[in-house]
Amino acid sequence: DNIAAKAMKKAPAERYASAAAFAEDLRRYLADEPVAARADTWRYRAGKFVRRHRVGVAAGTLVALALVGGSVGTAWQALLARRERDEALAQTALAQARSNLLNLALNVTGGPDAPITLRQILDRSVTLVDQQFAADPRIAVDLLVTLAGQYEHAGEAERDAALMARATQIAQASADAALVANVACNSVSTELALG
Repeated sequence: DNIAAKAMKKAPAERYASAAAFAEDLRRYLADEPVAARADTWRYRAGKFVRRHRVGVAAGTLVALALVGGSVGTAWQALLARRERDEALAQTALAQARSNLLNLALNVTGGPDAPITLRQILDRSVTLVDQQFAADPRIAVDLLVTLAGQYEHAGEAERDAALMARATQIAQASADAALVANVACNSVSTELALG
């Protein structure tokens, strides 16, 4: 349409200068190349390029999509691997903390004349949690919840409630939603024991 319109312009200066220029535009049109009869824009040139190189553009697009998809997939897997690594490190630290707490608590034995009671071991353990693990809320909360459960089993609901309240404060101060939820779930038995 543009070639025909240019060839039939009323003003001679706006028409093709020669039959060769007209033939060149027709040849370019048939070869899917940009023609002189149309305004030269980036979009027009890109469209003509895509028409001339359909297979190459399609292959390039597929390769680009595969690269982007692969990069996104790799980044996602790396993120998941980092999360799993962090969780494994946290579980290792927690296991080590429990082991350390047990060793420290049991090192305070009473001796043959003054045997140590369960309450003394639990009280000593709570003190050790405050001294040794205050810097890591996740470990401190886990240990306090565990010790609170031991107080509950020993029939000391008030001490259980006090430890759960402290664990709740530490969890809320850490702003870790999973930690807060963990303490809330573990508080149910404490609340039931208190009536």
